[in-house]
Amino acid sequence: LHNTMHRFRIIQAYSVFYAFTCSWQQTITVAADTFNYTFALIPKDVSSPFFVEVFNGFNTTAKKLNIEALYRGPESSNNATRQVEIINDLVDEGRVQGIAVSVIDPFSMTTVFERALAAGIHVVTFDSDALPGSGQEAYVGSNNTEIGISMAKIFLQLNPNGYKNGPYGMISD
Repeated sequence: LHNTMHRFRIIQAYSVFYAFTCSWQQTITVAADTFNYTFALIPKDVSSPFFVEVFNGFNTTAKKLNIEALYRGPESSNNATRQVEIINDLVDEGRVQGIAVSVIDPFSMTTVFERALAAGIHVVTFDSDALPGSGQEAYVGSNNTEIGISMAKIFLQLNPNGYKNGPYGMISD
């Protein structure tokens, strides 16, 4: 089960990166010693093992394409104000061409996403989306209902009678 979740996180990281590259109408060219683009991944919580793994996959893909990958985010998953500040800072710095955000508060993103888009910065969301029409160009996420069904099937394979008095539980961060 751990290996399955690890693979899922890596697939999600590559999917976020793919969403960036597909949202552009231009070809990414690779230069020998310089970064052509800089993308930022903004999780809900920079210390979460889940988001650290997503960034590792994101960064691995970025390196292959000679793209600089930044990892910035709040220290806790309940600080939507800080998440908005970080996006505004990235817009003000003017060095990123793309931002991927796992949204803490969908209601707080519309204005900051519009500001990023006006500055020519592509915005995608992952894991947790903003409100429809907030300006994000793509959303990369999971179907949690299907994940639950798959996990229940795995548990039944491991212990066909476990549903009666099974020792199973699910924990999510």
